Amino acid sequence: MNILIFCLSLFLSKVNIELIAENFKYPVHLTWQDEMMLVVEQGGTVRGVKNKRPGEVWLDIRDRVSSGGEKGLLSIAIGPKNTESENWIFVNYTSKPNGATIISAFPIDEKTNKPKTSEELILLKIEQPWANHNGGYITFGPDNYLYIGMGDGGAGGDPRNYAQNKSSYLGKILRIKPAPNKNAKYEIPKENPFYKTDQSEKEILHWGLRNPWRFSFDKTEKDLWIADVGQNKWEEIHKSPFDKAGINFGWKIMEGEACYEPSKNCLKKGLDIPFHVYDRSVGASITGGYVYRGKAIEKLQGKYIFADYVKKWVAAIDTMHKQSNQQKLELVWPDEKPFEDRVSSFAEDKEGEIYLITHSGIIIKLVP
Repeated sequence: MNILIFCLSLFLSKVNIELIAENFKYPVHLTWQDEMMLVVEQGGTVRGVKNKRPGEVWLDIRDRVSSGGEKGLLSIAIGPKNTESENWIFVNYTSKPNGATIISAFPIDEKTNKPKTSEELILLKIEQPWANHNGGYITFGPDNYLYIGMGDGGAGGDPRNYAQNKSSYLGKILRIKPAPNKNAKYEIPKENPFYKTDQSEKEILHWGLRNPWRFSFDKTEKDLWIADVGQNKWEEIHKSPFDKAGINFGWKIMEGEACYEPSKNCLKKGLDIPFHVYDRSVGASITGGYVYRGKAIEKLQGKYIFADYVKKWVAAIDTMHKQSNQQKLELVWPDEKPFEDRVSSFAEDKEGEIYLITHSGIIIKLVP
């Protein structure tokens, strides 16, 4: 194994950044409704942006969100146009009082252009045995299905082996076809691996994940990129072809490329080896990003951009070769001061340009 994968490259690539907004309270996600930028705050609100400051509250569900630590309103997804999900917003949050994960939908009021919070439609309620490892991300894929990232339920070491248990939603990527105007609420895509069986949960697309806090689709190639937060030794990134279903990403048989328990001689057959890993000397909590497909920064074209929340760095890797060396990005403000903050999430606009969201309340954009 090439030892270069364990350390960040000494050759830093300088990238300029632009302040988009600041003073948000624990922002964890960013998306757009048409041209309106929407910032998700962990406590249970979604706000617009006005003059680079928090704008009007667009969604407020603090009355039902349990927030703190890894809990809260963790992401939202706008229903794609020309589908049954159009004019609906979908949310992923931790509920009061027991901390279950809720995947639900709200219709958009035609007059106010805001969600009708009194008309919540709960699609999935997934009980959480512990308060951490909630996953938290939802997004619509290129197929207009809703993808849901679920952590292994928490504690440490997945003590109940949820990630490998296909009768549990925990430790999985789920995929459903929302049908909020129908009695069924959602449908199971026929392409899901367990569509025809009653032995596993039919919503499961992939399994064997510890805490896939963020994942994304390559705008050009459509590949699914999953950043999975590690246990003791390894942070990992998985790359999955868009048309492939039923992948076992290995946890807790493996952590990174190594056996977890026992520490050697585990059965690796049939498991997906990570596309990229880095060890705890480099970072301790990966934040997944996007493959850069914008036009503004040529040197980043086709590279996967991600961050480490604990060590406070942002890096890029080659998307064509496994275990390529990480290239640290030296992010600088217009006054040449370095960016030094914890990245909680990334966002991608329709042009493929990339934004960074920090837990301290600022949103920045990578610029030439």
